[in-house]
Amino acid sequence: MKRPAYIPKDYKRIKVVKSENALHTAQFGGRHEVNCIVQPRTLSADFNALAQALISPTNPFYLGERSGYGIEKEQLILQSKKMPESVQPAIDFILADMDRALAEGFYVSVWLIPPRGHQDNASVYKYHHDDVGFPEKGRLISCYTGPATLFLRNEDAVPDMLASQDADVGLYESVTTATAHSFAIGDIWRQVSRPDIKGMPPFIHRADPQGRAINEPRLMLVAS
Repeated sequence: MKRPAYIPKDYKRIKVVKSENALHTAQFGGRHEVNCIVQPRTLSADFNALAQALISPTNPFYLGERSGYGIEKEQLILQSKKMPESVQPAIDFILADMDRALAEGFYVSVWLIPPRGHQDNASVYKYHHDDVGFPEKGRLISCYTGPATLFLRNEDAVPDMLASQDADVGLYESVTTATAHSFAIGDIWRQVSRPDIKGMPPFIHRADPQGRAINEPRLMLVAS
């Protein structure tokens, strides 16, 4: 598959695949030390409208402005019965993603992030690597609304040892010459988790801080 322009063409640690099957069967590692496998996708349903509907105070699963939270498949199905017809294509798309993730052995949920962002977990806005899930599978992520996840080349990041002492993940600072890259909304990817166990280079990423400025709720698929 042609490599999207937003993924550096000379950065071989990100492997681009063209199918859902390849997304789940491609392996981390190898001579290029692949630490992320991405399937580019283009969305057509109205996921922003779905996020607005889910964040309504009348939604019994909504926990308020302080933090994002996960909606499991059964909860989303239940909520879909109360949603307008205009957002059903978005719900169906997410449910299909969840079904495939569950079939692959992931625990999966859709994160609904309030307009002001992650109020209780500021570390997600710092560059970090994940330390969750099964090393062989990694972590599966897709951003259904923007902004999408930012990432750095490994050589453009240095560990922030002091900050990491107070966080539950490894944190990093970008070097002064670094360029931050971003996935596209709708892309779905698997990224290395628990790099200490697999001996793989970590996938260094963060939530885009601009997400807090747009004052809109966000939807993400997160599976471990």
